[in-house]
Amino acid sequence: MKRDEPARHYRRFLTKWSQMASFAKESVNVVISPHMDDVFLSLYRHIVSGSLGSNIVGINIFSLTDSRVDTNTGTSFRSVRATSLERMKEEIAFSDHLADKGIDYIPAFVGVKDAALYSYYQFIASRHIGKLGAVARKPYDRYIAARYAKIGIDSIIQPILKQYGRSVANIVVPLGIGDHIDHMMLRRSTIKAEAPRLGMFCDMPYTYQYGFDTVEKLRAAAPTGYNEYTVRKGDAAQKARAFARLFPSQSDRKTERLILGAERATGEVVFWYNL
Repeated sequence: MKRDEPARHYRRFLTKWSQMASFAKESVNVVISPHMDDVFLSLYRHIVSGSLGSNIVGINIFSLTDSRVDTNTGTSFRSVRATSLERMKEEIAFSDHLADKGIDYIPAFVGVKDAALYSYYQFIASRHIGKLGAVARKPYDRYIAARYAKIGIDSIIQPILKQYGRSVANIVVPLGIGDHIDHMMLRRSTIKAEAPRLGMFCDMPYTYQYGFDTVEKLRAAAPTGYNEYTVRKGDAAQKARAFARLFPSQSDRKTERLILGAERATGEVVFWYNL
């Protein structure tokens, strides 16, 4: 160790003391995201407009995956590693894209298996059941509740939120539009969240895919108390092109059509509940 290194260390400590105090006071907005790409799809225009502030943490819960548009039938630890890292890199590229626009977005990767990887055939069967009537949906709802409890979503999310304490300004979770179990599970996490303001983002492009083509239809799907809402719309083709560039592993013609339809129908919609 060089003779001046201890002095440099203590000088850094004293400087960091004031910086850390300032850092702790910065407002943070937290998005509970099912997968890498959901923040972009459902909240991109809200973010770039400044509606969610300039400091955002995206907690990507189900970040172990082999799901991509050209996924083959083979699944192994190696295929999961390759696809998971590819999609994490896409989310980081999205972060760099936002940084160029003055938004500091930090994506966090929790590492829970996505539903298709967790139990593929049960996942597929439950999605078909979920499209049926209210009576037939009961097994689907029980499956969602059981997986929510087994994974321990609350025990994952709550410690992450607590480390930010009073700095958290908004917590936003999925509304759970569609039939994807991962999205519908995280809808439940809002109930135990604590922040000055809670939000539920409408899951794009599922909104358009499942016939939610007006804000009124989306509003009917929101829980009691989520009366306020914000809408952000823009150039649909521009957003589709940005998605194809930033998230190539998830981009195909079907997704492009759904993005275009959702953008032109309702745009991004977030429902808000003030505590």
